[in-house]
Amino acid sequence: MNNKNGTVYFILDTTANLVKIGFTRNLKKRFKQLETSNCNLKLIYIIDNCNMDSEWSLHNYFSLDRVKGEWFKYDIPIKEWIKRDKIKKEYFKKAKNVI
Repeated sequence: MNNKNGTVYFILDTTANLVKIGFTRNLKKRFKQLETSNCNLKLIYIIDNCNMDSEWSLHNYFSLDRVKGEWFKYDIPIKEWIKRDKIKKEYFKKAKNVI
């Protein structure tokens, strides 16, 4: 288990319709690195305070949509997963404010 916290990011290549699921400890720096080789990138989702195990779990979960390495088809499974995760985050945020 990798305990070093960082951010799992979902970056969309709008031209190829592929999404990169990666992990970094410095999102701003990482996005700039990727953007220098491809200006068609858009950050679409992040998960803060997680570790590399979270990234690997997502890679396994979306393995059927993997194109190469950390790049996946930006299709219904990933879109729906992001949508559900946003709803879950909002629910827990509201619940935390009630308690």
